[in-house]
Amino acid sequence: SYKNCMDWEFYLRLVREGYRFGYVPELLAAFRWYEESTTSKNWQRMIDEGLRAQRDHIAARGLPRLLGNRLLLKILRRTFQVRRVTKRLIAHGRLH
Repeated sequence: SYKNCMDWEFYLRLVREGYRFGYVPELLAAFRWYEESTTSKNWQRMIDEGLRAQRDHIAARGLPRLLGNRLLLKILRRTFQVRRVTKRLIAHGRLH
């Protein structure tokens, strides 16, 4: 079971079921960080759970185990973060 990354794990299960996601260029929700929040207090657990969710997803899709390598997952995560932020900047007219 997941305590920090349950939403991410859920999204990965939706992807495996064929659901697709898109970007909505509107503010739909907000959140605040608190020093006593589960995420702040258990940062390493969140990282470990995220890696476990990714590895479980890779295994469930029957992809090569090599893709579960910690360093490779970190590089892929950073690459997709940059891609996602770039798309948002373009959508909001801040990057041409």
